[in-house]
Amino acid sequence: MDKNLSKIDIIEKLWGGHYNKPKKENIGKKEIRFIELFAGVGGFRLGLEGANDTGPQRIQQGKGRGGFRNSAVEYKLLGAKQFHCVWANEIDKYACQVYRKRFGNKELLEGDIREVPSPEIPDHDLLCAGFPCQSFSIAGKREGFQDLTRGTLFFEIIRILRDKRPKYLLLENVKGLLSSDSGRTFAIILLSLDELRYDVEWFVANTKYYLPQNRERVFIFGTRKGS
Repeated sequence: MDKNLSKIDIIEKLWGGHYNKPKKENIGKKEIRFIELFAGVGGFRLGLEGANDTGPQRIQQGKGRGGFRNSAVEYKLLGAKQFHCVWANEIDKYACQVYRKRFGNKELLEGDIREVPSPEIPDHDLLCAGFPCQSFSIAGKREGFQDLTRGTLFFEIIRILRDKRPKYLLLENVKGLLSSDSGRTFAIILLSLDELRYDVEWFVANTKYYLPQNRERVFIFGTRKGS
């Protein structure tokens, strides 16, 4: 497992990893359907749809941080719509108001994910989830999975992955997830995903390279074995 996977590596994996000589005739023919759990105001959707009209192509560029720059290589965005949101879920009514203002009401289901049967969730290629972080944050009590209200919602992700079997998953949480309960929490997460036959990689990103704040988050990317 590569803990240093960059965000552009994740995009490459979702695209299939072939950008040195993109074939123009293939652009626009591949759509990745995704769902957004614990959607909040639509952070994952905003990022993924912001990557539409894309198809990262390597171009030489000076070194720098931020955006799609990675060492001496920058990724130029080509023109094809790829990521398509087919469903989203959020329980907070105020977050839902912002979500609808941004994206409309078609895909969003407001309510408790624990009460949503898996068959009611559309088929999808990519599951995105920023599951509640309060139980793992160093700013909180760090009860982890002992927090029965929020700490166990990760297992709703496991339920949906087991029942819907998407090819990819992309999860986000606070950096403290890695050290919660002396690392046992993260070990349970990795074992749970491995039992569902997902190869998983993770990395920590800091918003200070993109925004005027210092906030570290762990991103977990998984690919279903054999897909």
